[in-house]
Amino acid sequence: MLQDGCWYLGTGRNSSIGRWDARSGCFWVVVFNNLPNPALYPRGSIRQVRLKQEYYSTTDAGTFTPLRTLVAG
Repeated sequence: MLQDGCWYLGTGRNSSIGRWDARSGCFWVVVFNNLPNPALYPRGSIRQVRLKQEYYSTTDAGTFTPLRTLVAG
């Protein structure tokens, strides 16, 4: 059983570490990405850090499968 607020090591689409949020029924993961900024074109993009929801996976339907607890919440 997943514990609310605990960090888990797992496999996910965007991250291998996620925090379980029982109220929302999802994992929150930290994502780094380079998004294009039209104001900077053509110099490039900016690096952003953001939180993203990944849903719990016991099959191929979700996007994050927890393997073990890292830190209690």
